[in-house]
Amino acid sequence: MLKTTNHVWMSSLALLLFTLATRTLAANQAQDPTHASATSSRGSPVSVQVLSLLLVLGYTFGTERYARHGSKTARAVSDNSSRSTVITIVSATIFPFAGALSLFDPLAMPPLPTVVVAFLFAVELFAIWLRYHSMHILGIYFTRSLKVQEGQRVIQSGPYAYIRHPGYLANLLAFFAHAVLVSQNYGVFAIVFCAMAVVWSVRIDLEERMLVSELGAAYVAYQQRTKRLIPFVL
Repeated sequence: MLKTTNHVWMSSLALLLFTLATRTLAANQAQDPTHASATSSRGSPVSVQVLSLLLVLGYTFGTERYARHGSKTARAVSDNSSRSTVITIVSATIFPFAGALSLFDPLAMPPLPTVVVAFLFAVELFAIWLRYHSMHILGIYFTRSLKVQEGQRVIQSGPYAYIRHPGYLANLLAFFAHAVLVSQNYGVFAIVFCAMAVVWSVRIDLEERMLVSELGAAYVAYQQRTKRLIPFVL
């Protein structure tokens, strides 16, 4: 699972570098100076994009490192785990297509106002806090793949008192903010964010089926009184 996650983020880094290199080359070759200016002033500045990428990379690999503590004694549910791995691999194929689409000028984002950039960074930081807080609450029960621990019980404290999947909510918030800051293109943002939302929706379905099967009536009762991602809403 770590390898497939690495592939996703290496693809993301490649997308960013490819897009920046292509636009720089286009700006240098353009005879019309106004075109060069427009090419280099989309979305957020390069420094903001790089910082956002570093935050999300740290978020991702930090999660992987934390997950190793619980994975040693966990019992894998092989069918669901393999299916989720396939989903992760498929999600990595989004980035090359998004990289090509990012060069399509009519979909280019205008420069982001400073207040919007600050808000998006705040969303990323909140997502990182929520993710690590959720992992801390789960303790040894936290794993990256679909697994259960011997004697595992339903956790209902912290954010789990209100929603069943705060970790996935953190993922969506982090990747939403990151996609806006890095994509610089409405089409890229829509494709990447929507595709990842679909991937995590499928993953949540798989996880909930596993937990109902493994934890039984206790998890069914927990489902009935909580929402998946947004308290009292969804």
